[in-house]
Amino acid sequence: MDFQTSNSAKLIDKVGFALLHKGVVDSELISRAIAVKERESGNGQRSLAQILVSDFKVDHDAVFSEVAKVYAFKELRLDDGSMDERRLGFIKQMVDGLTSQQKQFVVDAKALPWKYDEQVPDKLILIAADPTHKNIPRVAYYFRARKYEVFFVRLSALQPHIESLLRTNNEYLDSLKDMEGELQEGDFEHGIDEAALDQE
Repeated sequence: MDFQTSNSAKLIDKVGFALLHKGVVDSELISRAIAVKERESGNGQRSLAQILVSDFKVDHDAVFSEVAKVYAFKELRLDDGSMDERRLGFIKQMVDGLTSQQKQFVVDAKALPWKYDEQVPDKLILIAADPTHKNIPRVAYYFRARKYEVFFVRLSALQPHIESLLRTNNEYLDSLKDMEGELQEGDFEHGIDEAALDQE
């Protein structure tokens, strides 16, 4: 049976058709991915692209290059020397201000801050291996971005930087930072009688 006329074809998205057309996947694999997608529901439902990569081990860069083209995300290549010391310093400064839990969200989203837009100074450019990841808006919020834009970067180029910038942080220091934040919030909630302290 021709996949194009089957019931499954009604459920395939533009990315799925692009991947079929480019020969990245075949119709049998798309059908299996659609079956997985149909079993998922609500906020946990993943895109066909995400299912193909995570469940069927299709090459991440091949799949999400098509995602970027279909949804008109700009692509940034990191193999041209753009990740220099100045850029690494900017990214490190941004991620060092996050709690360990926030850093984990950034790792899960496979994203990093890149720079502020020269034309729109309050717009942060994020780079991500999956520009459609559901955690991207939260990541932008963690970096206090009033506006943001996402550029696609191949995972093979981005992953080493994510690991060096986010996975080698001292967990003990991170836990202290989290604890310090909780203590400050607790003090604010319960109030401190400074006059009583002074009297003592």
